[in-house]
Amino acid sequence: MSAGEHHTRVELLEQNPALLREVETVCEHTGTYVYVREKAGIDVQLESTSQASTLDDWPEPVPLGGELPSVPTFDVALLPNLLRSLVEDTAERMQVPLDYPAVISVLCLAGVTNRRAAIQPKAVDTSWIVVPNLWGGIVAPPGLMKSPVISSMTQPLTQIESLWRTRVDRKTRATTLNAALVVFAGAHRNGTTTRNRKLSAKGRTPIAAAQKARWKK
Repeated sequence: MSAGEHHTRVELLEQNPALLREVETVCEHTGTYVYVREKAGIDVQLESTSQASTLDDWPEPVPLGGELPSVPTFDVALLPNLLRSLVEDTAERMQVPLDYPAVISVLCLAGVTNRRAAIQPKAVDTSWIVVPNLWGGIVAPPGLMKSPVISSMTQPLTQIESLWRTRVDRKTRATTLNAALVVFAGAHRNGTTTRNRKLSAKGRTPIAAAQKARWKK
């Protein structure tokens, strides 16, 4: 019973004493205990003795315990062939379960694949495309080599990222140099080469800035 329903029934009993006496009579015949208290109105509380006895018959709760159920050992055959040797080598070198590097290897593969792989749930419905995402991690107490395993398994990706960043930086400098050459050629056609030579000597022209960028590379 909600608080609103309880309040409504109390008000009804307050307004109709005959109904209250009838309720008490019915409860006495059915073996129900009625407690009526007058304090800022009438508060009626009904408690079935049969329900109380049923609750008393519940057994004592049994402790769940802290032991976890046993699970099967991870099978490296579940991994793609290209990942098995890396996972086995990492687990052997670091003396950790196969689960640790296996989880990280699958997450790395999912991360680099990203939006390149998609799922089309319906064969002929090309408007419904889902890009799958994969989350995971290693759950273990402190000091069990979680971070070293993650660092070791992600090292190839870190090296590839560094190589790609270097290539992007080189392309950016080359683009800056080409833009400066275009500006210099346009200035030459407009007859401002003398002024540009003076500014170039002071390192203030776009071509001079591009040359400095090339020297730094």
